Amino acid sequence: MPCSATQRVPPPIFAAAYTHAPSLSFSTRIAGPRLPEARNSITGPSLAEGARLCRRPDLLTAAERCAAFLLGPLSHPDGGLWRTHRAGRSQVPAFLDDYAQVATGLYELYLTTREHRYLAESHRLALLARERFGSPDGSFFDTAHDAEELVARPRELDDNPTPSGNSTLAGLLLRLGRTYGEPELERRAQAVVAQVGNLLARAPQGFGHLLGVCDALLAAPREAAVIGPADDPATRELAAALLAAYEPDLAIAFGDGEDDLGIPLLAGRALVSGRPAVYVCSGFVCAAPATDAHMVRTALLNANQT
Repeated sequence: MPCSATQRVPPPIFAAAYTHAPSLSFSTRIAGPRLPEARNSITGPSLAEGARLCRRPDLLTAAERCAAFLLGPLSHPDGGLWRTHRAGRSQVPAFLDDYAQVATGLYELYLTTREHRYLAESHRLALLARERFGSPDGSFFDTAHDAEELVARPRELDDNPTPSGNSTLAGLLLRLGRTYGEPELERRAQAVVAQVGNLLARAPQGFGHLLGVCDALLAAPREAAVIGPADDPATRELAAALLAAYEPDLAIAFGDGEDDLGIPLLAGRALVSGRPAVYVCSGFVCAAPATDAHMVRTALLNANQT
């Protein structure tokens, strides 16, 4: 099992995440009395993905508590995010990487919990980041348009040592665009890659995450819709089979076959003879629905070969 090492000895950040602090599990041990959003936003996606892949309820609990903190005390009334929290007070408007990582973490939490509210919040924050940080050339500044005025607004594109706000948001916009059928979001991801240009080939080690985005843009779009009651063991088995594969560019949505929740990827997808099913698609054109785990794996394999 790929997570066996993690199950034997949890990494320190995971260990801190699920053993400390009442409101945000890893807060004081990692960040001290001042909680920077960057720490929480980067850890959130890891917790959600770790919970899913390693089947760790404790990590899921930590991820959900993290999300509640980010969407609660670290959010301000207009829906934006704060960057720091200290002594019960949040302050300093968040930067691009904060928005990108929080939105990505919520997307990962959606994949783990299949709760639509996390996808909706991820989509909302991604669109808000596009509005507040957008550059005329299609990429994104690190500071918001209404932040403190600087001589020149900074814009980080390289992924060194952590993924930049630009590449993180580009990867998320790509998946959200394919989930919601919004081509403009995919075009924004293309614009970010275009700003780096031939630097991707000259210094690939500095753009690891952005190279992944580039790869996804060059490949045929792939989507998957999991249809079935959330509490049905057959639905959970199909979702587990779909999510077990490493498919970082696959756009995924979960539905019950009755309400498409305003997500085009779910529109027209129904149960198959009353049974849960997975629809694996390319550009919203789907193969025959898969109704067992083996069929799901076969459909993914076929989609990767087209």
